[in-house]
Order: sequence, then C-alpha cells, then structure tokens
Amino acid sequence: MDADTIQFDFETTFDPDLYLHFTGRLLNDELNAIETAFLIKHLRLKGDGDRVLDLACGHGRHSNRLATQGMQMVGVDQSEAFLAMARQEATQLGVSVDYRCCDMRHIEFENELDGAFMAFNAFGYFSDAENAEVLRRIVRGLRRGARFCMDLNNRDYIVKHMEPLFLSEIDQDMMISRLAFDTVAGRLNIHHTYFKDGHRREGQSSQRMYSYSEIHALFFSMGLEIRKRFGAYDETPLSLDTQYMVLVAEKI
Repeated sequence: MDADTIQFDFETTFDPDLYLHFTGRLLNDELNAIETAFLIKHLRLKGDGDRVLDLACGHGRHSNRLATQGMQMVGVDQSEAFLAMARQEATQLGVSVDYRCCDMRHIEFENELDGAFMAFNAFGYFSDAENAEVLRRIVRGLRRGARFCMDLNNRDYIVKHMEPLFLSEIDQDMMISRLAFDTVAGRLNIHHTYFKDGHRREGQSSQRMYSYSEIHALFFSMGLEIRKRFGAYDETPLSLDTQYMVLVAEKI
C-alpha cells in the first residue's frame, strides 16, 4: 500500500484534548517510571550527558524524566500542542530538553546519538517505504554500538484477539473505535467516533502491523541487530499472548 492510499487523520487522532482524555489514564506515573527505568537499563544510559533521541515524544513523559537523570534529551514530535505541554513540564522540573516540531520522516541526525527510542506504539503510521525511511534515519543518527528501543503492536496477537468494535467511556464522554484488519496490506484500520463535551468528531487511523520476523528482517536490513525482545516493559517474554513487542536493538 502506497502513501496516497493510506487514510490517517493525524490532526484528530493526535489532538491532545481527545488523545489524553481517552488514553491519558494509561500513561500514569507508575508506567512512566517502569518504562524510564527500562530505557536506562537496556539503552545502557549512564546519565553523564548521553545524547538520546525520543522520537514521537508526545508531551514529554519520558524525555523530561530522563533529563532529570542527566541525559541530554532531544524530543521530536509533529504536534506543537504536545510539545508545548512537554516544554511546560520541563520548566516545572527544572530541566532543559531540546524539543523540536518535525515529521519523523524528515529527522536529520548523523552519528551523534548515544541512544534512541520510540514509545507507545508510535511506529508504522506510513507506507512500508516511508516506515523504512524513518528507521533508516534513526540508524544514521546513532553512533556505532548505540542502542534503539521500540515498542509496537504484536501482529500475531492482534490477528488472534482483535474485536471489530472497541468502546472507551470516560465520565459522560465516549470513544467508539471500529477496527478492520487488512490482511493483504498488513494494516490495522480504525474509524474513531468521539463524543466529548457534547460534541462529536470523526477520525481515521491506519497502522502497519509487523510480525516479529518482519520487523527483525527490517531492522537487520538497516544495520540493527535485535539484542533483547519482550512482550512488555516489565520484561514479560514475547509470545502470542502479549499485545506488544518491546525490542532493543544495537547499531552494528
């Protein structure tokens, strides 16, 4: 599937007012602490000024916490609204983070990163060629031997457990998600209907679902060797019954 045929309403899907309202309760302090500790351990960060890229950083829940541990963080996101929230929290925490508004397909780094990561299922929004370009640019930015961590949906789990309808209710508000898996393209397409504060909005998202063997081959083709694989940030083993894959790879 090429870029012109992918239907993805980024503005609605990643509207902070909607996104954080319906998913924000998942992104709590306990989860943030678990994920941050995982990143420090498996990216082998030392806290002495390591330069680390947080790609699709959102409102900075990882970057700001890693900055308090001495990392030199670069947070990149396409949403200026999310970045404004990230900068505000950084100021409150008394840390400095280099936040940049940029499409992840256009990042420019050259052998300067001591680590990089993409958290909360942020990979696969584009065509296969564009997804590969995102990964290529990440790898180009890493120093040799530096590590990259990414979590993404486990395609095997999605195919096995997917329901056609998902409902999320927060107080008097509701998000209805209608899911359809395109077997040929390997994409999960979702139509979202939001009811919030008496208003209705519609949005469409589409994401490439990779099997482990597919993502392993893609990583290897880019010069990344997977060193660790888990089903969650608590180091649960990857299996058919884990919704996510958490991968740690090294630039070789």
